[in-house]
Amino acid sequence: MARSVNAVVNLARRSTAVEKRVERLLPKDSAGLVRNEETVLPPEGSQKPSRFLGFTHYCGKRRSDGSFIVWRKTATKRMGAKLRVIKAELIRRKHEPTAEVGEWLTKVVRGYYQYHAVPGNLSQISAFRHRLCRLWRGVLNHRSQRGERP
Repeated sequence: MARSVNAVVNLARRSTAVEKRVERLLPKDSAGLVRNEETVLPPEGSQKPSRFLGFTHYCGKRRSDGSFIVWRKTATKRMGAKLRVIKAELIRRKHEPTAEVGEWLTKVVRGYYQYHAVPGNLSQISAFRHRLCRLWRGVLNHRSQRGERP
């Protein structure tokens, strides 16, 4: 009986020492309190960005409280592929009235934005818009030999 009591006491001492060592390694907030591990640290082995459903997912921190978050941005290959498809269609529609092409382009861009407009993806959305405007302007400029349109 005494042996089992001593074993329990030794186990309790060791576990307390281990807890103190682990507590030192855990991140603390400004008040010195240990934060929940799940909200601060990413899951083990998920440090590399991964591509899924047209997005590149990567680990990051929120600006507001510094907690862990998985950020998403449009995959570069996906955006380039979409721009190539739009360019081919714009060239095909080159001689149609500008208003009709504009209506079609509005529908396409609205659909693209509805899928890709997620928090943290504003830079990719802006880049898409800029490149699309350059594409359309280039196609409009090739409609005749009169020069650039304003």
